[in-house]
Amino acid sequence: MNVLQVVHDFGHSGPGGTQSHVQRLIGHQVNDGFRVAVFSSSRERRIPASLAGEIVGGVPVYRLHRSELYHDAWDKSASPEANAVFLEVLDEAKPDIVHVHHGIGISRHLVRLARGQGLPVVWTLHDFWSTCPRVFRVKADESFCDEPPHPGICSPCVPRRSWQTDAELDASTALYRDDFREEVRAASALIALTRTHRDALARYLDIPAERILVIPNGYDRRCEEPTARPAPADPFRIVTWSLLSPIKGVHLLIDAFRELVASRPHAELVILGGAENEEYGRALRAQADGLNVHFRGPFQFDDLTELTPDIAVLPTLAFESYSYLVDEALDLGWPMIVSDLGPLAERAGAAAVSFRRGDAQDLAQRLGELYDDRERLETLRSAARPEAFGTQENARQITEVYRAVRETLGQEPSRIDVAAQWRLAVAQRETAQEWCLAHEGDALRIADVEDQLQGQREEDQRKGSHIHYLEGRLRAQADKIAELEKQLEARRLEIDRHKGHVDFLEGRVADLEVAPLPRREALDEPEDESPRHWLERTLRRLGAFLGGSRPR
Repeated sequence: MNVLQVVHDFGHSGPGGTQSHVQRLIGHQVNDGFRVAVFSSSRERRIPASLAGEIVGGVPVYRLHRSELYHDAWDKSASPEANAVFLEVLDEAKPDIVHVHHGIGISRHLVRLARGQGLPVVWTLHDFWSTCPRVFRVKADESFCDEPPHPGICSPCVPRRSWQTDAELDASTALYRDDFREEVRAASALIALTRTHRDALARYLDIPAERILVIPNGYDRRCEEPTARPAPADPFRIVTWSLLSPIKGVHLLIDAFRELVASRPHAELVILGGAENEEYGRALRAQADGLNVHFRGPFQFDDLTELTPDIAVLPTLAFESYSYLVDEALDLGWPMIVSDLGPLAERAGAAAVSFRRGDAQDLAQRLGELYDDRERLETLRSAARPEAFGTQENARQITEVYRAVRETLGQEPSRIDVAAQWRLAVAQRETAQEWCLAHEGDALRIADVEDQLQGQREEDQRKGSHIHYLEGRLRAQADKIAELEKQLEARRLEIDRHKGHVDFLEGRVADLEVAPLPRREALDEPEDESPRHWLERTLRRLGAFLGGSRPR
């Protein structure tokens, strides 16, 4: 069987859950003798749009390079150029069946295009992209949207650019909803990953739940035995691991941990995973400041096997469709606390308790209950290794679906509403023209500001040169002042020496004033000496006396 798998960013992104699943599925299919190729997207823009061929893991990949700006955006998911390239790939690859996993960055018309070529199409709905332009149905305020798609609900919530009008967004969100509902109706088979996910998809897409098959992605165990239990003296150890992004709710867990340790301080929180962006990473560390929280950074599965947690927490804000984290926790033998939104509790079974999605206080209460009741914690731990549903079984069940839908071969009209696409394109063109008219003088104003900035830069350069000259003068003056200070210090020392000598002389003079002059007879001087000679002799003796030697 010749199969064309369709998934975004195959081989070019990190180990995302969808891409990892497709890679394992392809491996099983190749081993079963299938010929498999992949149609995927690239984040690299090329003008004009083009198709590149490459080999990833021994599998041929047709790589689409789109020419539009913002081609990953929700409102660019209807792409005529991507549709044309996809039809070229169908003609070249000649698949017997097309399996669509994700069309983000490619097109939301893939199912109908392939059905229009007479090909059966299996579509695995890995998330809520088909029901929500934001993909995860999580609003900007972190609340969850449980409403079916509708312009009145979606338009105020979707990511928008500054020039887009409300009317354009209403038309875009309506067409987004209608396109995906037609894609769903055209698919030969639809697959969801869990019952909870299936039921939600059916409600949002307005189709019977029985229309969607449930086939879990599957997981192959990597641990022979559960990890070691924590030592009795260890703190109550909480672990979470994932890409650290706001939608994964790690900030919620830190809030809950802070509340827990206010009354139960013998606890620690271990966080594994790299941050989605630096800003969120810094915010988490600031939030955890002063708490016994350890950030371990990016990790591999082997790093998890070295941990000995009391409880694993999955605080995600998203409605997860499957969650490999649950598989890993069960494999490691870890009891869990999981969000009550989505299938996490369904998948974790008796190994987990749940808390209200987005409620840090409720999460703290659940943590506190298990902190106080270690017996209940052991009951959860004992249920943490159920029989695993492996990837080989996943591939086998998907192959059965392939065979079933091939029996219903037949050309299906494409039913892409070209008129609606054209009306939207015209509206977008009118919006662009109005925006250009409103800003047509901006180029001249910008040029004027640039001229002013250039003049200011030149003036700053001149001032900078003068400042550099003055700084040189200041350095020279500083050197001169330093030299003068040295000379002044030398003068001070010399003055101090002279002052000491003056003090000595003054002391001598004081001594002389109180001491009696030697008598003439004691000096043994001639009696007939003239007064002049006597005076000279006396002065010499006095000088010798003041100089420190005794008169003779």
